[in-house]
Amino acid sequence: MSDVKKSALWALINIPIYLFGFLFVRGLVETGNLLLILYIPTYVIWEFIQNPETPEWFLFVIGFLGQYLVYSLIIYGSIKVFRVLKRIREENSVEEQLERDSSAERHAKDPTEIWDLFHDGTLIKVEENAQGNLVLTVELEYVREMFDEEFKYFLIELHECSLFEFSPSIGDIKPVKDVNSILKYDLWMTDVATKNDEIQIYCADGILKTEYKDYSITLDTGTRISTEELRAKADEAVKKSIESKE
Repeated sequence: MSDVKKSALWALINIPIYLFGFLFVRGLVETGNLLLILYIPTYVIWEFIQNPETPEWFLFVIGFLGQYLVYSLIIYGSIKVFRVLKRIREENSVEEQLERDSSAERHAKDPTEIWDLFHDGTLIKVEENAQGNLVLTVELEYVREMFDEEFKYFLIELHECSLFEFSPSIGDIKPVKDVNSILKYDLWMTDVATKNDEIQIYCADGILKTEYKDYSITLDTGTRISTEELRAKADEAVKKSIESKE
């Protein structure tokens, strides 16, 4: 059904309203009631067409048609406005979904990216938060200096982490899974690689191995940052370092 037909059909619903308004419009005018705004078309027609010789039934028909047409136009306009607003919401929703999909795709294609950005950082603390996720505290001085906000550490939250262990490079030692024992080693991060779904972070004293569904990055002040923002700051830090050596 077209919008015009819908508007015309819905306007019929206003017939009882119109009949009620027609009977009491004069009373509304005399009392100055704000409800008069609903009957402006009828009132205008009444004032400009009214003639002592004009039959009352004619005024009723003209008033009804005027009121009906105005209601139809209002409903038709409302439909168009709602359609535009709905389309805008849908477009925004699609854009947000595409952005989320794009972000998820980037993580899926390059799960090592975050660790590349934390190259030369040192893992100094690991703890589990209330959601059961591991939160890694990382010190990365040269990138930290690129931020305007005052803070000391980066916090990396590993969501749904299923593997977190350390394989020491010295001696024939089994993988260490206890977090406190892992922190006894020098966890200065120098490189990263992947093996199936396993991410292997090369540190000064061995390899830190982990698997997780997703991650998020915040500063120790609570400010959340994106991977893109961290990448921009890391690039800025590298550029500054190169310029200082020239």
